[in-house]
Parts: sequence; structure tokens; C-alpha cells
Amino acid sequence: MSTLQNLANFNIGRLRKEKKLSREDMAHHLDISLEAYRKIENGTTHLSLDRLEQICEVLETDIFKILAPHPEKYSLNEVNDQGMGTNTDTLNHGQDKNLETRTGN
Repeated sequence: MSTLQNLANFNIGRLRKEKKLSREDMAHHLDISLEAYRKIENGTTHLSLDRLEQICEVLETDIFKILAPHPEKYSLNEVNDQGMGTNTDTLNHGQDKNLETRTGN
């Protein structure tokens, strides 16, 4: 599964928790089984654009928040800790910390 897909799955779970919604709530709002919803957050199923739009409606957010890496808070290591990816590079869009570490500057 792609890094973008992993990030989307991770952010969906994070935003759901921020909204204080359970997985059961999400499954109900999306008219899918709890197991089907678990697969979305666990990254074992691919998200269609239609399903992603439905999730955005339930979470009262836009697609950009679902796909946005929050470099000040999250790294792909944290995504991987959730069992949703294999890349261990830190997301640092616009930040130079990791570049300085790798180049010795």
C-alpha cells in the first residue's frame, strides 16, 4: 500500500478520535460493517474516492486534512507503529531538520 494511503488511514483514525467518534459510529454513518470500517483504519482495504468523500462528510473535514502529513506532530515511524506502512523516513515538508542530520550541516 502506498505511503499516501497509509497516511490517509492513520489520519482518519486520528480525526475520528478527535471528534470522539467510535469505530462503530463511523461504520454506522458510512452504512458499512464494523469490520469493513476497521479494515479502512488498519489499511487492509483500499479507499475509493467516493468512500473518502463520505468519510470527510462524517468527520466534517476536507480531503486535505485526511491526506495532510502533519510534520510537526507525526512521522511515518508513528504510522508504521500502527502497522500501516514500511517507510521510516520522517515527513518534514518544508523542514530542514532531517536534511541537516543526513548531510551533516
